[in-house]
Amino acid sequence: HQLCEEELAELAQLQEEDDGDDGYEAKRRVAAVAFQEEEAALEELRTLAEAEETEVARLRALVDFEEQLGLPRIEIHDEVLSLGTSEDPLCSVEVKWDDAGHLLLAQPHPSLHLDREATKAVEEDDLGRLLVLVWDRASNQGSKPAE
Repeated sequence: HQLCEEELAELAQLQEEDDGDDGYEAKRRVAAVAFQEEEAALEELRTLAEAEETEVARLRALVDFEEQLGLPRIEIHDEVLSLGTSEDPLCSVEVKWDDAGHLLLAQPHPSLHLDREATKAVEEDDLGRLLVLVWDRASNQGSKPAE
């Protein structure tokens, strides 16, 4: 809408400059300017798309590297965070966040005895540290969970 108003203003200005011309040349110039603006916007979108593709490739490479290191995958389904690809309840943590993204609840499996650590994770809004402890305890309580 704003572009159309700008084009109309440019057209009016160009028509005044033409002094008696039938307006064809003015319309052509306005159309050429609009075309150049659209081409510039298209080029900007292409540049942004290329940057996004580069970022996706970087993130995929990071995931591959994490898998090579043996780091567990982290998945969240219905407020339950799971480490690894196993269905092992030891590797699950019930989580809740507020609307601003702050951790409200982090509750690992009771047999891991991480109640104090879970409370600290919520107080400090630091889920990462708790997940490391969950993975370590779950790994040491039996066979290492599937990655």
